[in-house]
Amino acid sequence: MIILFWTIWVILVAASFVALRSMLLQEKQHSQREAKLNAQPGQLEKDLISKDKAIEKLENKTENNKKNIEIVFQYIDELNDKKENPKPLPKEKPIKQIGYKLPKKK
Repeated sequence: MIILFWTIWVILVAASFVALRSMLLQEKQHSQREAKLNAQPGQLEKDLISKDKAIEKLENKTENNKKNIEIVFQYIDELNDKKENPKPLPKEKPIKQIGYKLPKKK
């Protein structure tokens, strides 16, 4: 019974230390972000402008990809039309045999 009690107690203490460590880590990250924003007053605007430019580039890429996809579907439609209405194949010429001609056996 005592071993069970101590085992549970050790698990609870370890879990509380893990929770405390994660809280301290979050507080440290939060204070670093605040310090960064307070140290550079114009940095927030610069970050927003750079993110706007990145979003604009992504939109341009998306637009370009959309056009390419439309072209691919047009080609697929053309191929389907050709498959439904195939052109007649030209008549094949007989293949000319090459090599030595052997006499026919009787």
